[in-house]
Amino acid sequence: MLKNLADLFDYLDANLAASVREEIAALPKQRLIDMHFGLNAHIRSLAFYRNDSPEGKSYFSELGSADEASGVLGDMYSLHVRGEKITEEFVSNAIERHGILYTELEQQSKAKELVESYERFVC
Repeated sequence: MLKNLADLFDYLDANLAASVREEIAALPKQRLIDMHFGLNAHIRSLAFYRNDSPEGKSYFSELGSADEASGVLGDMYSLHVRGEKITEEFVSNAIERHGILYTELEQQSKAKELVESYERFVC
């Protein structure tokens, strides 16, 4: 099923109704935590619980627990549907905000990896 960030965002783009994507885009950035039981729960289900791909489960698990990772991925997806640039600083802050316990170097490296993966997806 979903092997990486591109697969996840492709799936969400294709399967979320336009009205849902618009609602996500309209949510103020300081209220992204409100997506925990909506979009982020959907991401947890897709990427972790119902994902048939061992490669995908490993990929997403490297980001942290399902709760932590879905928060970061949901934050990134909200910028994606807004058409805003996803930066390493934004992703690094999201990783920290969602309580993923990385060293500073690991956090920067994971943020860079996710941004590069996203940039390959949008190109």
